[in-house]
Amino acid sequence: MNVREVLNATFYVLWSRCRWTALPKDLRPPRTVWDYLDLWDWDGTLERIHHARYIEVREQAGREASPTTAIIESPPTRNPAKEGQTVEYRPKPIHSWSLDDVARFEAHFPIGTRPRLAMALLLYAACRREDVVRLGPQHAQNGRLRFTQAKNESRSPVEIDIPMHSDLARVIDATRSGHLTFLVTAYGRPFSTAGFGLRFREWCDEVGLHHCSSHGLRKAAAARLAESGATPHEIMAITGHRTLSEVERYTRAANKPGLADSAMAKLEG
Repeated sequence: MNVREVLNATFYVLWSRCRWTALPKDLRPPRTVWDYLDLWDWDGTLERIHHARYIEVREQAGREASPTTAIIESPPTRNPAKEGQTVEYRPKPIHSWSLDDVARFEAHFPIGTRPRLAMALLLYAACRREDVVRLGPQHAQNGRLRFTQAKNESRSPVEIDIPMHSDLARVIDATRSGHLTFLVTAYGRPFSTAGFGLRFREWCDEVGLHHCSSHGLRKAAAARLAESGATPHEIMAITGHRTLSEVERYTRAANKPGLADSAMAKLEG
């Protein structure tokens, strides 16, 4: 994809001050732009651009390329941020993949392709993208998937030990990478977390699933477990959530149709 399209969408939001969700349809979807910006932040591209423009602006103003030490260390006389009005930020909820979304993705990417393997790992292992890029044959032994979640790994690690779903086992068997990780780039190297997020975003866009994301598959996995009658503790054993409150929202959502049927039956009776 031409990265200029990412810049065009970013500049449009900055100049028009519109919401990301209000981007014109002829520009790239917001999630695609966010993933590129996330990647550029991770690999230092944004910092290099900022530094280059900083030097250029100072030189155009007839000043030294770098400020003096005295200027750097001088305390600010005022903090404009304290004068602004506090605005509550409510992030847009992440879409949980529907059965139709999964079916469309699977129809477009058959078993044996990298996109299909990536989706199967995210859906049947209920892992995050920072986990999926590290999973490999060494984690799949004796019909089980064992790994340590990357989130809070150095402070409070969560060990995952789950049975391998038959659909996931079939996809893995058909997509051998020959590397220590199941997923590798076109150059035979492991994905970075940001790089995988960007690549998965492109795969979703290719199918027309602009509203879907890698994290949405983790949500879908938890929702499917709840709809299958799994208890909160059983879901926690799969997803690695630490508290009941994090998974009870899935069981509440799964129980709503049954509760509605029961309530309506009482009204009819």
